[in-house]
Amino acid sequence: MQMFVFLLVVMALYAMLDTGTVDRAAQMTASADLMAKQIEYYHTQALNLCAGPAASCPAGQIALTQLAGDSWVYGTDVISSTDGTHIVTTWHLRPQEAAVDARHLYGNIGAVLVSDTENSGMAGTYSAATHSVASGAGSSATANAGQMSFTIASPFAGLVINDGAPVLVSLVR
Repeated sequence: MQMFVFLLVVMALYAMLDTGTVDRAAQMTASADLMAKQIEYYHTQALNLCAGPAASCPAGQIALTQLAGDSWVYGTDVISSTDGTHIVTTWHLRPQEAAVDARHLYGNIGAVLVSDTENSGMAGTYSAATHSVASGAGSSATANAGQMSFTIASPFAGLVINDGAPVLVSLVR
């Protein structure tokens, strides 16, 4: 009888350990998807504010004041900035996050951004070494599906882009 109870305890522990790995992976995927959607939303809001004939955004961080009260993420975790030609939106890596799985999570966010933009080359993860946005197999990002190749120096219009951070880039029109 004691052997049977011991066997049940061991099997229960094994089941908990095994599902924990799956649960963490699923949680990481869900978190990356949610964070990517937030980057896309705020990037679209910044584009709506800064693009068009009547719009004007000074160079630097874009203040989305119309979101005041609605957003606890924008301005701290998600930041958009413009140089007058491009708008860059990133999930800002905070020092306390550097010690956790943030870099792995940020790679997942970059992958979701690449997928959501249909591999347009305007999204991915930032490479400090090459000053570019890497999408997929490390190719340099291009705006307008290959019409204009560019690199992004950090800081970009006052925004420090951390190495490995997910980035979404658009031309201001």
